[in-house]
Amino acid sequence: MGRADRPRFPWSVPHLAVLVIKIGGSLTEFDPLLRDVAACQESLVLVHGANKELNELSARLNHPPRMVTSERGEISRFTDAITMDHFLMAYAGKQNKRIVERLRALGASAVGLTAMDGGIAIGRHKPDLRIKEGNKVKLLHGDHSGSI
Repeated sequence: MGRADRPRFPWSVPHLAVLVIKIGGSLTEFDPLLRDVAACQESLVLVHGANKELNELSARLNHPPRMVTSERGEISRFTDAITMDHFLMAYAGKQNKRIVERLRALGASAVGLTAMDGGIAIGRHKPDLRIKEGNKVKLLHGDHSGSI
């Protein structure tokens, strides 16, 4: 099916240059959504998560997630160097390539990239985290996460 023959999303906006669709990392059944994406004739960017895959990989590699609580009460994953490698394997590797593989099988022209590729997005590294453990606030060093 050529691009011109593909259906348009009913909610598409003609003046938008690129449609961005975010798929959560806990989604277990991608196929229905990927079928819709492959059938779309709009230019789009598909942003995906892989949290479930990351947790499973980390457990298999005997490095389970370390969850920490910030001073403000926000819970997040402490991302040490090993966890960052697991992130790359799960997000940029397996999950990304499986999505691209399925979209290509459905006839879409798909390319898998990460924010690192070509400097698509550049964030600020936050090497130290202020966390709460009980009634104490501690400074945790060696975090590899950041914000965009």
